[in-house]
Amino acid sequence: MTMSFFSIPLKELRKLHNISQTYLANQLGLSQTSIGNYEKGIRFPNQQVLAQLTDYFQVSYDYLLGNDDSTNQRSKSHIEFSSDGLKFLEFLLHRKQEKAKELVLNIASSKENIQKIFFNILLPTIKEAGDMWGRHELELYNVYYISSVTKEIIYKLQPYVFHYSKDKRDKTLLAISYTCEQHDIGIRVFCELMRLKGWEIYFIEGDLPASEYTNMIKEFHIDLVIITATMQFNITTVEAIVKRIKDNTQVKVLVGGPAFNTNWKLWKQVNADSCAADLHSAIKLANRLVN
Repeated sequence: MTMSFFSIPLKELRKLHNISQTYLANQLGLSQTSIGNYEKGIRFPNQQVLAQLTDYFQVSYDYLLGNDDSTNQRSKSHIEFSSDGLKFLEFLLHRKQEKAKELVLNIASSKENIQKIFFNILLPTIKEAGDMWGRHELELYNVYYISSVTKEIIYKLQPYVFHYSKDKRDKTLLAISYTCEQHDIGIRVFCELMRLKGWEIYFIEGDLPASEYTNMIKEFHIDLVIITATMQFNITTVEAIVKRIKDNTQVKVLVGGPAFNTNWKLWKQVNADSCAADLHSAIKLANRLVN
């Protein structure tokens, strides 16, 4: 039973990332025949290959083995509190935002530490604030307050990101977030992480006509576009923008966000080139789509 269930997630993941059996085989040091046999359920990968697959696609063992079909479990979170993260949250819960900012900026002493700030302090704090609201332990205005302070800190981290990033910026990214989307911290963090890796970033927050995006792509020599959507009602707009981009440019389009995570087939509906389940997969896909 496990073998037949395994074949479904593997094929789905490969198509989701828009890669061929041959490409995946080369990436893992396997033969194309092996990948084909795995997908047909003829053969089952050993522990080493399973580990390679979970790392490559950034999914859990349970999802890959067909034991968990929950959308929220498609990806490993890679997001967990550090001790500084817990302190940061406590400062914000007690309205000590200056101490929270000081804590973060004092840690930003290296490229690695900046990444830890995003993954082990800021993102877990936002998630926990939302969870606390869901458990009726925090008022909504407090969630918005924490979100606002977090955005301010992301902005304050930019000089550090520029300092520790590569000098040469040979790839350009256009990130699009809508004014009506309140939950845009994920794409903001993604932009800073890509900047840290040497990308030139253009972040647009607003509701521009689709033609404006295509004009910008041409003028700014954009290599990749990422569009995120939290609310389902924005999917139609995303689809219109992607169509305009595809009709007028050769640029690849990556999509992501809660709206796509709740319906994993939506990215195909909007004609995007791929869909990212989380930040780690977004970074991998971004590099793959432009190389």
